[in-house]
Amino acid sequence: MVSYCGVSDVKRFVFTSMSDADIQKCIEEADDWIIEEIGPQDGNKMEIRKLSALVAARDIKIRDPASVAIGPAGQQIQENPLRYYNERIDSIMSHYYNQIVKV
Repeated sequence: MVSYCGVSDVKRFVFTSMSDADIQKCIEEADDWIIEEIGPQDGNKMEIRKLSALVAARDIKIRDPASVAIGPAGQQIQENPLRYYNERIDSIMSHYYNQIVKV
């Protein structure tokens, strides 16, 4: 499977000492979560790329507490970075959850 985002996309949302290979593993896990939650998506959609990068960045922040969350203007998110990530992830996911018909 081709990843929904790349390492450079994730690095826009988090500064970390993790290797690119470890970041790629986080991306793969993020993409697996996205597929599990809302099904396979068009990887060319900017919204899905951002979602994948945010989920991976959140997971990196959890695994590497010394990492620094980065906001949309490049600023450090110092106060409750996990909430910052979760709010943005939830905002994107709500669009897709509203399209899913539960049987």
